[in-house]
Amino acid sequence: MKRITNRIKALDFARALSVLLLFLTFVPEGPLYGAYITHAPWFGYTAIDFAFPAFVTLSGTSMAIVYRKHVPWVRLIRRFFVLLIIGLIFNSLVSWEFQLSELRFTGVLQVLAFTGIMTALITRVSGKWFWPFTAGLLILAAYLGILLYTSQSFPGSLPSPDHNLSGMTDPFIFTKSHLYVHGDAGYDPEGICTLFSAIASTLFGYTAGLFLNNKNIGRNFLKILALAAVLLLLTPLLSNFIPIGKRLWTPSFVTLSSGATILVLAFAHLIWDPQIPVIRKLMAPFYWLFEAIGRNAILLYFGSSMVFSAIHHMILKMNGNTLSVFEFSYNWVKFWSSNPQLGFIAIYTGLWVLLAALLHWRKLYLTV
Repeated sequence: MKRITNRIKALDFARALSVLLLFLTFVPEGPLYGAYITHAPWFGYTAIDFAFPAFVTLSGTSMAIVYRKHVPWVRLIRRFFVLLIIGLIFNSLVSWEFQLSELRFTGVLQVLAFTGIMTALITRVSGKWFWPFTAGLLILAAYLGILLYTSQSFPGSLPSPDHNLSGMTDPFIFTKSHLYVHGDAGYDPEGICTLFSAIASTLFGYTAGLFLNNKNIGRNFLKILALAAVLLLLTPLLSNFIPIGKRLWTPSFVTLSSGATILVLAFAHLIWDPQIPVIRKLMAPFYWLFEAIGRNAILLYFGSSMVFSAIHHMILKMNGNTLSVFEFSYNWVKFWSSNPQLGFIAIYTGLWVLLAALLHWRKLYLTV
């Protein structure tokens, strides 16, 4: 933990929303499960599908703000290796498997590590907004071309869970035992192939971050709004070639998720970042909790996943019965709540928000 100075409020607000969206994945199975609680099985998308991609896009926005003058390469390289190591530990804790022979090499933290390095390298070519935006489009175009070429021999000439680029390349590079659900799913949502899309998402977020560096709120808003509009308008065009799908981070999904994230960022900037003292004072009480979540987004995003896995695997023996900590907790909620799904997720989310609030009150934040 370390103390940090003030940051652009829109970024923390948008990041807080992406973290709160993640908590929908912890809703216990039941009547609420359906199209908006579960991930899309292949093509298509749900609200939950936007949680991590939004986080990736906003990491690019943060980089544009933090690295606007220079890139601390030693720190960035150290961050790269730290994220890789923590990512392996995170995978072990979430899957609750501690065998090196089945350790998953790919993952969300590994994606953040590679996108950080690649974005820093790409954006050193030019400090103008046009370059990272163009680079992102070129990467998407290349990824789309590769997907189309490799899908020619697939049924329907489209990727499927059984026939796709990730299923061809990732097992060859890592072997099936070190992939997402040990390769049995037939694809890896954070594998080598999806790094193309993740880097493009980060570059689009970086472009938005360059616009945030201007003190003219109205002008910033219009530029960021235009960026979001361009990306969203590209979505139906790209989806004509490969449909929207989170599992492979198809190009149309990237423009949709990045465009939606940047759209939220634009309006958040207009609402939360004005420099007029009276407005800032009036908005401060409403903003404080979002700021607390956004500034400790890394802790809440990944800590909540690890704890949720732990309570599913930690066993309690009571009165001759064997229950996981999760089952015990959920049964307790069922005892007093008419809607135990909402009751459980409200308590679980509330505890993490409370932790974020306490840390924010103490001005302590987890950074990598």
